[in-house]
Amino acid sequence: PLKPHLDNIAHSDTFELCIGQVHGHEAGNALRSPGRSKTQKFGYSLMSTNDSGSTLSNDILYSRTPTPAIVHNYHNNSLAKRNGLVMKGIGRSGVMAYHFDAGLSRGQLDRYFSGEALIEAFAPSSSSQNFPINPLQANYLRNLMGKLDQRFMQTRPYSAEIAKGHTRQLERVMAKQSIEGFSLALTEDEKKYWLSGVPPQSSIDLRGLGIAEQMAYGFKLVSNGIVKTLALEFDYADFHGDRDEHVMRTMSKQTALPLARLIQALKDQGLFHRTLIAIYTTDGSRSPASNSYGDEGKNSLLLAGGMIKGGYYGDIRVAETLPEGHKFSYHMPDLQSGQAVFQGARDNSGRLSGASGWRTVMKALRIPEVFVKQYPEVADVAPLDFMLRT
Repeated sequence: PLKPHLDNIAHSDTFELCIGQVHGHEAGNALRSPGRSKTQKFGYSLMSTNDSGSTLSNDILYSRTPTPAIVHNYHNNSLAKRNGLVMKGIGRSGVMAYHFDAGLSRGQLDRYFSGEALIEAFAPSSSSQNFPINPLQANYLRNLMGKLDQRFMQTRPYSAEIAKGHTRQLERVMAKQSIEGFSLALTEDEKKYWLSGVPPQSSIDLRGLGIAEQMAYGFKLVSNGIVKTLALEFDYADFHGDRDEHVMRTMSKQTALPLARLIQALKDQGLFHRTLIAIYTTDGSRSPASNSYGDEGKNSLLLAGGMIKGGYYGDIRVAETLPEGHKFSYHMPDLQSGQAVFQGARDNSGRLSGASGWRTVMKALRIPEVFVKQYPEVADVAPLDFMLRT
């Protein structure tokens, strides 16, 4: 299903590995927040402030580099666009992805934990609740609140969360004209398009946010001009040891089918050329021979969009055959040509840095260079231009 779109899909499995103590599970990932650390360094802050969860599954992480969806949302908000959102669709208790703002409070995303809550939030009646003002007035008030000195707020009986709540309500008023009469609920035809043939995610809980359904909601929000920034979270069943062909085909369909349909729908609406899709992992993958532990494995980034130069960059080769499976070598792409290097790595050395992936996403999103360079972990790192169209 993805074959017609491969010219605009770039993929590499050779980025530096995740550092989570439980099978690599990590809510941060160096690709999303370069420099993140298990120890708090000078200038670093806690990544999980807005995304509580089990520290056993995610680890306590600190950073000073914002995650990509936050950056994109921050720049859209600076242009008076509507606030972005994240669908918290991971079903396993305590496992999630952190969306870390590194002080960019206006970049924070609205979080939705169920399909029902998401549909209700964008129902026509929700846009004007308790606000007898028009969208232009709401935009003025939102900008005014954004200029409030937080030290002044702290001297009054108002918390930052209350101010944020008022801002969110104002943003919904701003969206009123676009969502009047708009319904996020999927029609039968939409369900058939997005969900047919997609295997169910066996570990999903009662929140009902499978990846195909999330992409369907996301497309409706973007194509109707309601939001610009979306983050979707979903999980596979957690297989350790052997993964037979049936398992791999099932997991492939769970991602590839909805992704192909999303790309095609964006193309049909004339939006794909200016849309970036980035797929990250919370834990990479460990080989069966290592029983899913250790620093041997892959950490992947997939990019799709009109600005992306398609290709599979780097290589994974069998380095050793053992009774319980294979050992692999990981060959990162040459930073200039994108061709796999001859000398592969068996551990976490000789990999693409997470910072290079972060910079590539920023360049694809056309985030200003002066903004990017304020973050020390990425300031002197070059983007992977072989993944991008000039």
